[in-house]
Amino acid sequence: MKQVLMPVVFFTAILLTQSCRNNNSFGRHVFSDDGNKKTTIRINDESGSIKIECKGDVRFTDDDKAIAFISDGGYVRYTRDGEKLVIEPRDGGMVYKVNSGSVMTELDENGKQFLASAVKIMINQGIDAQGRVQRSYAQGGSQRVLEDVKELQSDYIRRLYLEYLFSKNTMTKNELLIAAQQISTLIGSDYDKSQLLEKNAKVFYTDSETLQAYLVALKSINSDYDKSNVLKSILRQQLNTEQFVYVISMVENVNSDYDKSNAIKEGIQQRKLSAGEAKATLKVIKTIQSDYDKSGVLKEMIQRTENSGEILSDLIPAIESVQSDYDKANVYKDLLDQNFAGEDQWIAIINSISKISSEYEKANVLVKVAPKMSQTDNVRSAYGTAAKTLTSEHEYSNVMKAVDWK
Repeated sequence: MKQVLMPVVFFTAILLTQSCRNNNSFGRHVFSDDGNKKTTIRINDESGSIKIECKGDVRFTDDDKAIAFISDGGYVRYTRDGEKLVIEPRDGGMVYKVNSGSVMTELDENGKQFLASAVKIMINQGIDAQGRVQRSYAQGGSQRVLEDVKELQSDYIRRLYLEYLFSKNTMTKNELLIAAQQISTLIGSDYDKSQLLEKNAKVFYTDSETLQAYLVALKSINSDYDKSNVLKSILRQQLNTEQFVYVISMVENVNSDYDKSNAIKEGIQQRKLSAGEAKATLKVIKTIQSDYDKSGVLKEMIQRTENSGEILSDLIPAIESVQSDYDKANVYKDLLDQNFAGEDQWIAIINSISKISSEYEKANVLVKVAPKMSQTDNVRSAYGTAAKTLTSEHEYSNVMKAVDWK
């Protein structure tokens, strides 16, 4: 028995509905029926009621006042306050029907104005967006496209226009500043913002002012996931120390410990950290609440720091802020794999280890300290004092046996 295929309509875009205090409303549906796109737009505001239906591929004239092309089987239907205009393709041109009148091949002046108002709305809602942005760029360059973006009514369409501009790579510094401001203030969707910022980070790095504008746009993202993805894309770039310190400090604005720690790891895995870079990173790490995430980032940072001894006064408080003795002990074990030559450094490390509450974890770390520490009298004395904080005779014995007291 043959299978009967019922007509299926797939949503290819989400219904968008916006309401304002004055009860204005807007709706947009985009459907695909057997690959033939159909868009319905409804607007109700103080000026009246508008409905636009488009089916097929619709393209506008260069002056954005009429329709140059509709694919076979397609149409445009425009209704405003009871008046209706229907446009369909025929014999390589267009035919029109106004209200319930007869079909005509030309519109009078009133009809042309009626159509021009429909085209303006369709453009602002993203109909023929790809063709329109290309025409605008050809007619007036980046400045013209940036002006167009202010009139658009969809975050997705604004993003499409701006992506086209970024792909041309011709924006001046002032135009980049405007683009960053538009991303920050005109685009509401965190996803669309993050996509623009993540893919186009490099173009903002040529100047400190454009970088600042970029980071302001980044701050406007509310989603931790989207914000951290953008930060990771920035931190993958070849940043100088000043830029790295500035960007890594932005990670503090990410609330999620998971997303924050992943962004930090992305940044520090790309470079060997100088003392200044490591200290800036530690400041952000201390804001992580999760012991698991914090300890993981600390271990990564210790491995990526050029000289852990230079930052020990900042590193020890960060390790001590880890509440879990297990996680804290593991960070110390990684720290002990670094080279410390100074007597004061070893004493500071041992004194901090002595504060671990768990005797089992404390003893394990001290046993690892014994063969690595500087064998001066003062360091050995600090080690002995730390061992005496153990109340378990078994653990105390193991710690003391780890050192040759001769």
